[in-house]
Order: sequence, then structure tokens, then C-alpha cells
Amino acid sequence: MKSSMRTHDGRVALITGAGQGIGQAIALAFAGRGARVIATDLEPPHETARKIGPEAFALQLDVTREEDWRSVAGDTRCFAASSCDTGWVAEIRWPRTWTRTF
Repeated sequence: MKSSMRTHDGRVALITGAGQGIGQAIALAFAGRGARVIATDLEPPHETARKIGPEAFALQLDVTREEDWRSVAGDTRCFAASSCDTGWVAEIRWPRTWTRTF
């Protein structure tokens, strides 16, 4: 995905619910703006990652399970933006912040 508005170059965006619908659209939009996307869903959203390209990751994440968040944190360490398919986008820098945010 390419866009003339590369406002997210150098950032990593973790998108939940990226397997279909709004979550997938958000993942594609972030990628189009230059972000490296970590697409997550209850099952790894490989189709979304394929649409974005080889720089995207598809990971399993059940947002209700703390151990899933810990697993994703171990895989990614730090990301600049997170989008939950519930209508918000937040700047998140460190895993410790997740507990307060989610």
C-alpha cells in the first residue's frame, strides 16, 4: 500500500480486529500512510497482511486475555499507535501503559 501522504513513516501501528471490516480498513489506511502494521485478530489476519505487503505482520490476539497482550508485547516491544476496532486511536509507547489504557 502506497500513499502520497506518508505521515506515519518510521512508526509501527498495532491494529486489533484487523481480519475484516473496519479493523482491516484501518490497517490498510495506516499502511498507506507509511506505518509498519502489526495486524491482529482472534485468528492471525494473514489476508490483511498479504494485502499490505511483506512488511506487515499477522498475529493472534484476543484483547480480553492479558497473556495474549504479553505475547504481542514480547514480539513487538514498542509501537507508536494502536487502534482498537472500537473507535479510538491512542499513542502507546510502553507495555506498562496498556494496563491503564485498556
